[in-house]
Amino acid sequence: MKRKFCSGLGFKANNTIYAAILSLLIKKSSYGYEIVEELSNLGISQQSLPYGLIYRLLRDMEANQFVTSEWQNEESGPSRRIYKITDKGKDYIAQWLSSAKNNLILMEKLIKFIENSLKKGDSQ
Repeated sequence: MKRKFCSGLGFKANNTIYAAILSLLIKKSSYGYEIVEELSNLGISQQSLPYGLIYRLLRDMEANQFVTSEWQNEESGPSRRIYKITDKGKDYIAQWLSSAKNNLILMEKLIKFIENSLKKGDSQ
């Protein structure tokens, strides 16, 4: 069953992780373990993203044609499934970026409003 995703949902957890994974795949094709390592370099901890979840998200992205994969046989060590971003995946990440920028502007306004409200509340 294909799942439908909406780039307009902005900062939902799965959409943000999708964006992070796809942004890594724009730079270079990769495999699950390496993707998890790179996500940790972005500040997304391995504790919050177990390998099983990453592989499930990659399968979902493949079902939605955001990525393709193929097995790469290694001379030493196990074979690896290498993931590559598609044009549809690039479109998704571009739409996500636009939505994220709009959400960021909204969040900054909301933060300022709340900070001002709290300051006024303290003076009463």
